[in-house]
Order: sequence, then C-alpha cells, then structure tokens
Amino acid sequence: GTTSLIYINGTSMSVTQTGSGALGQHAGLLWIGKRYDDGASKVDGKIWGHRLYNAILSSTTVSNHYNQEKHLFGV
Repeated sequence: GTTSLIYINGTSMSVTQTGSGALGQHAGLLWIGKRYDDGASKVDGKIWGHRLYNAILSSTTVSNHYNQEKHLFGV
C-alpha cells in the first residue's frame, strides 16, 4: 500500500491506501462522508472545510488554512 496524509482539524493523520495509481485515474465518484459501497453508512455529524488539491501542500499551508477558517465553525 501507499501511505498518504490527511488532515483532521489541522492535524495530520497517516493513512495507508490499498489501491494503486493516482486519484486522477479513477473514473468513479469520490464520496465524502459515506461509504461508496453502502448508502446506509454515513458520517453522523458535520463535515466542513473539505478541500481537494492537485498539488502537495506543506503542513504549514494546511495549518494556515485551518486556522484562518476554524472560527467560522465554532472550533
């Protein structure tokens, strides 16, 4: 697998992917907040400020984005 980083509330989390190839090569839908194979499994809460980039961002850039907007959501 490949190890990627995602950020939750400005903190990086290591994630291991089991597939291969770039995300841009996937022809399916990208689901945020629910499983692609199970319409009943959904996030029980709120998802805000999600973003997708076609470049690698530094941890400082991610932290800056988070800190600039977290007050909008009571964080």
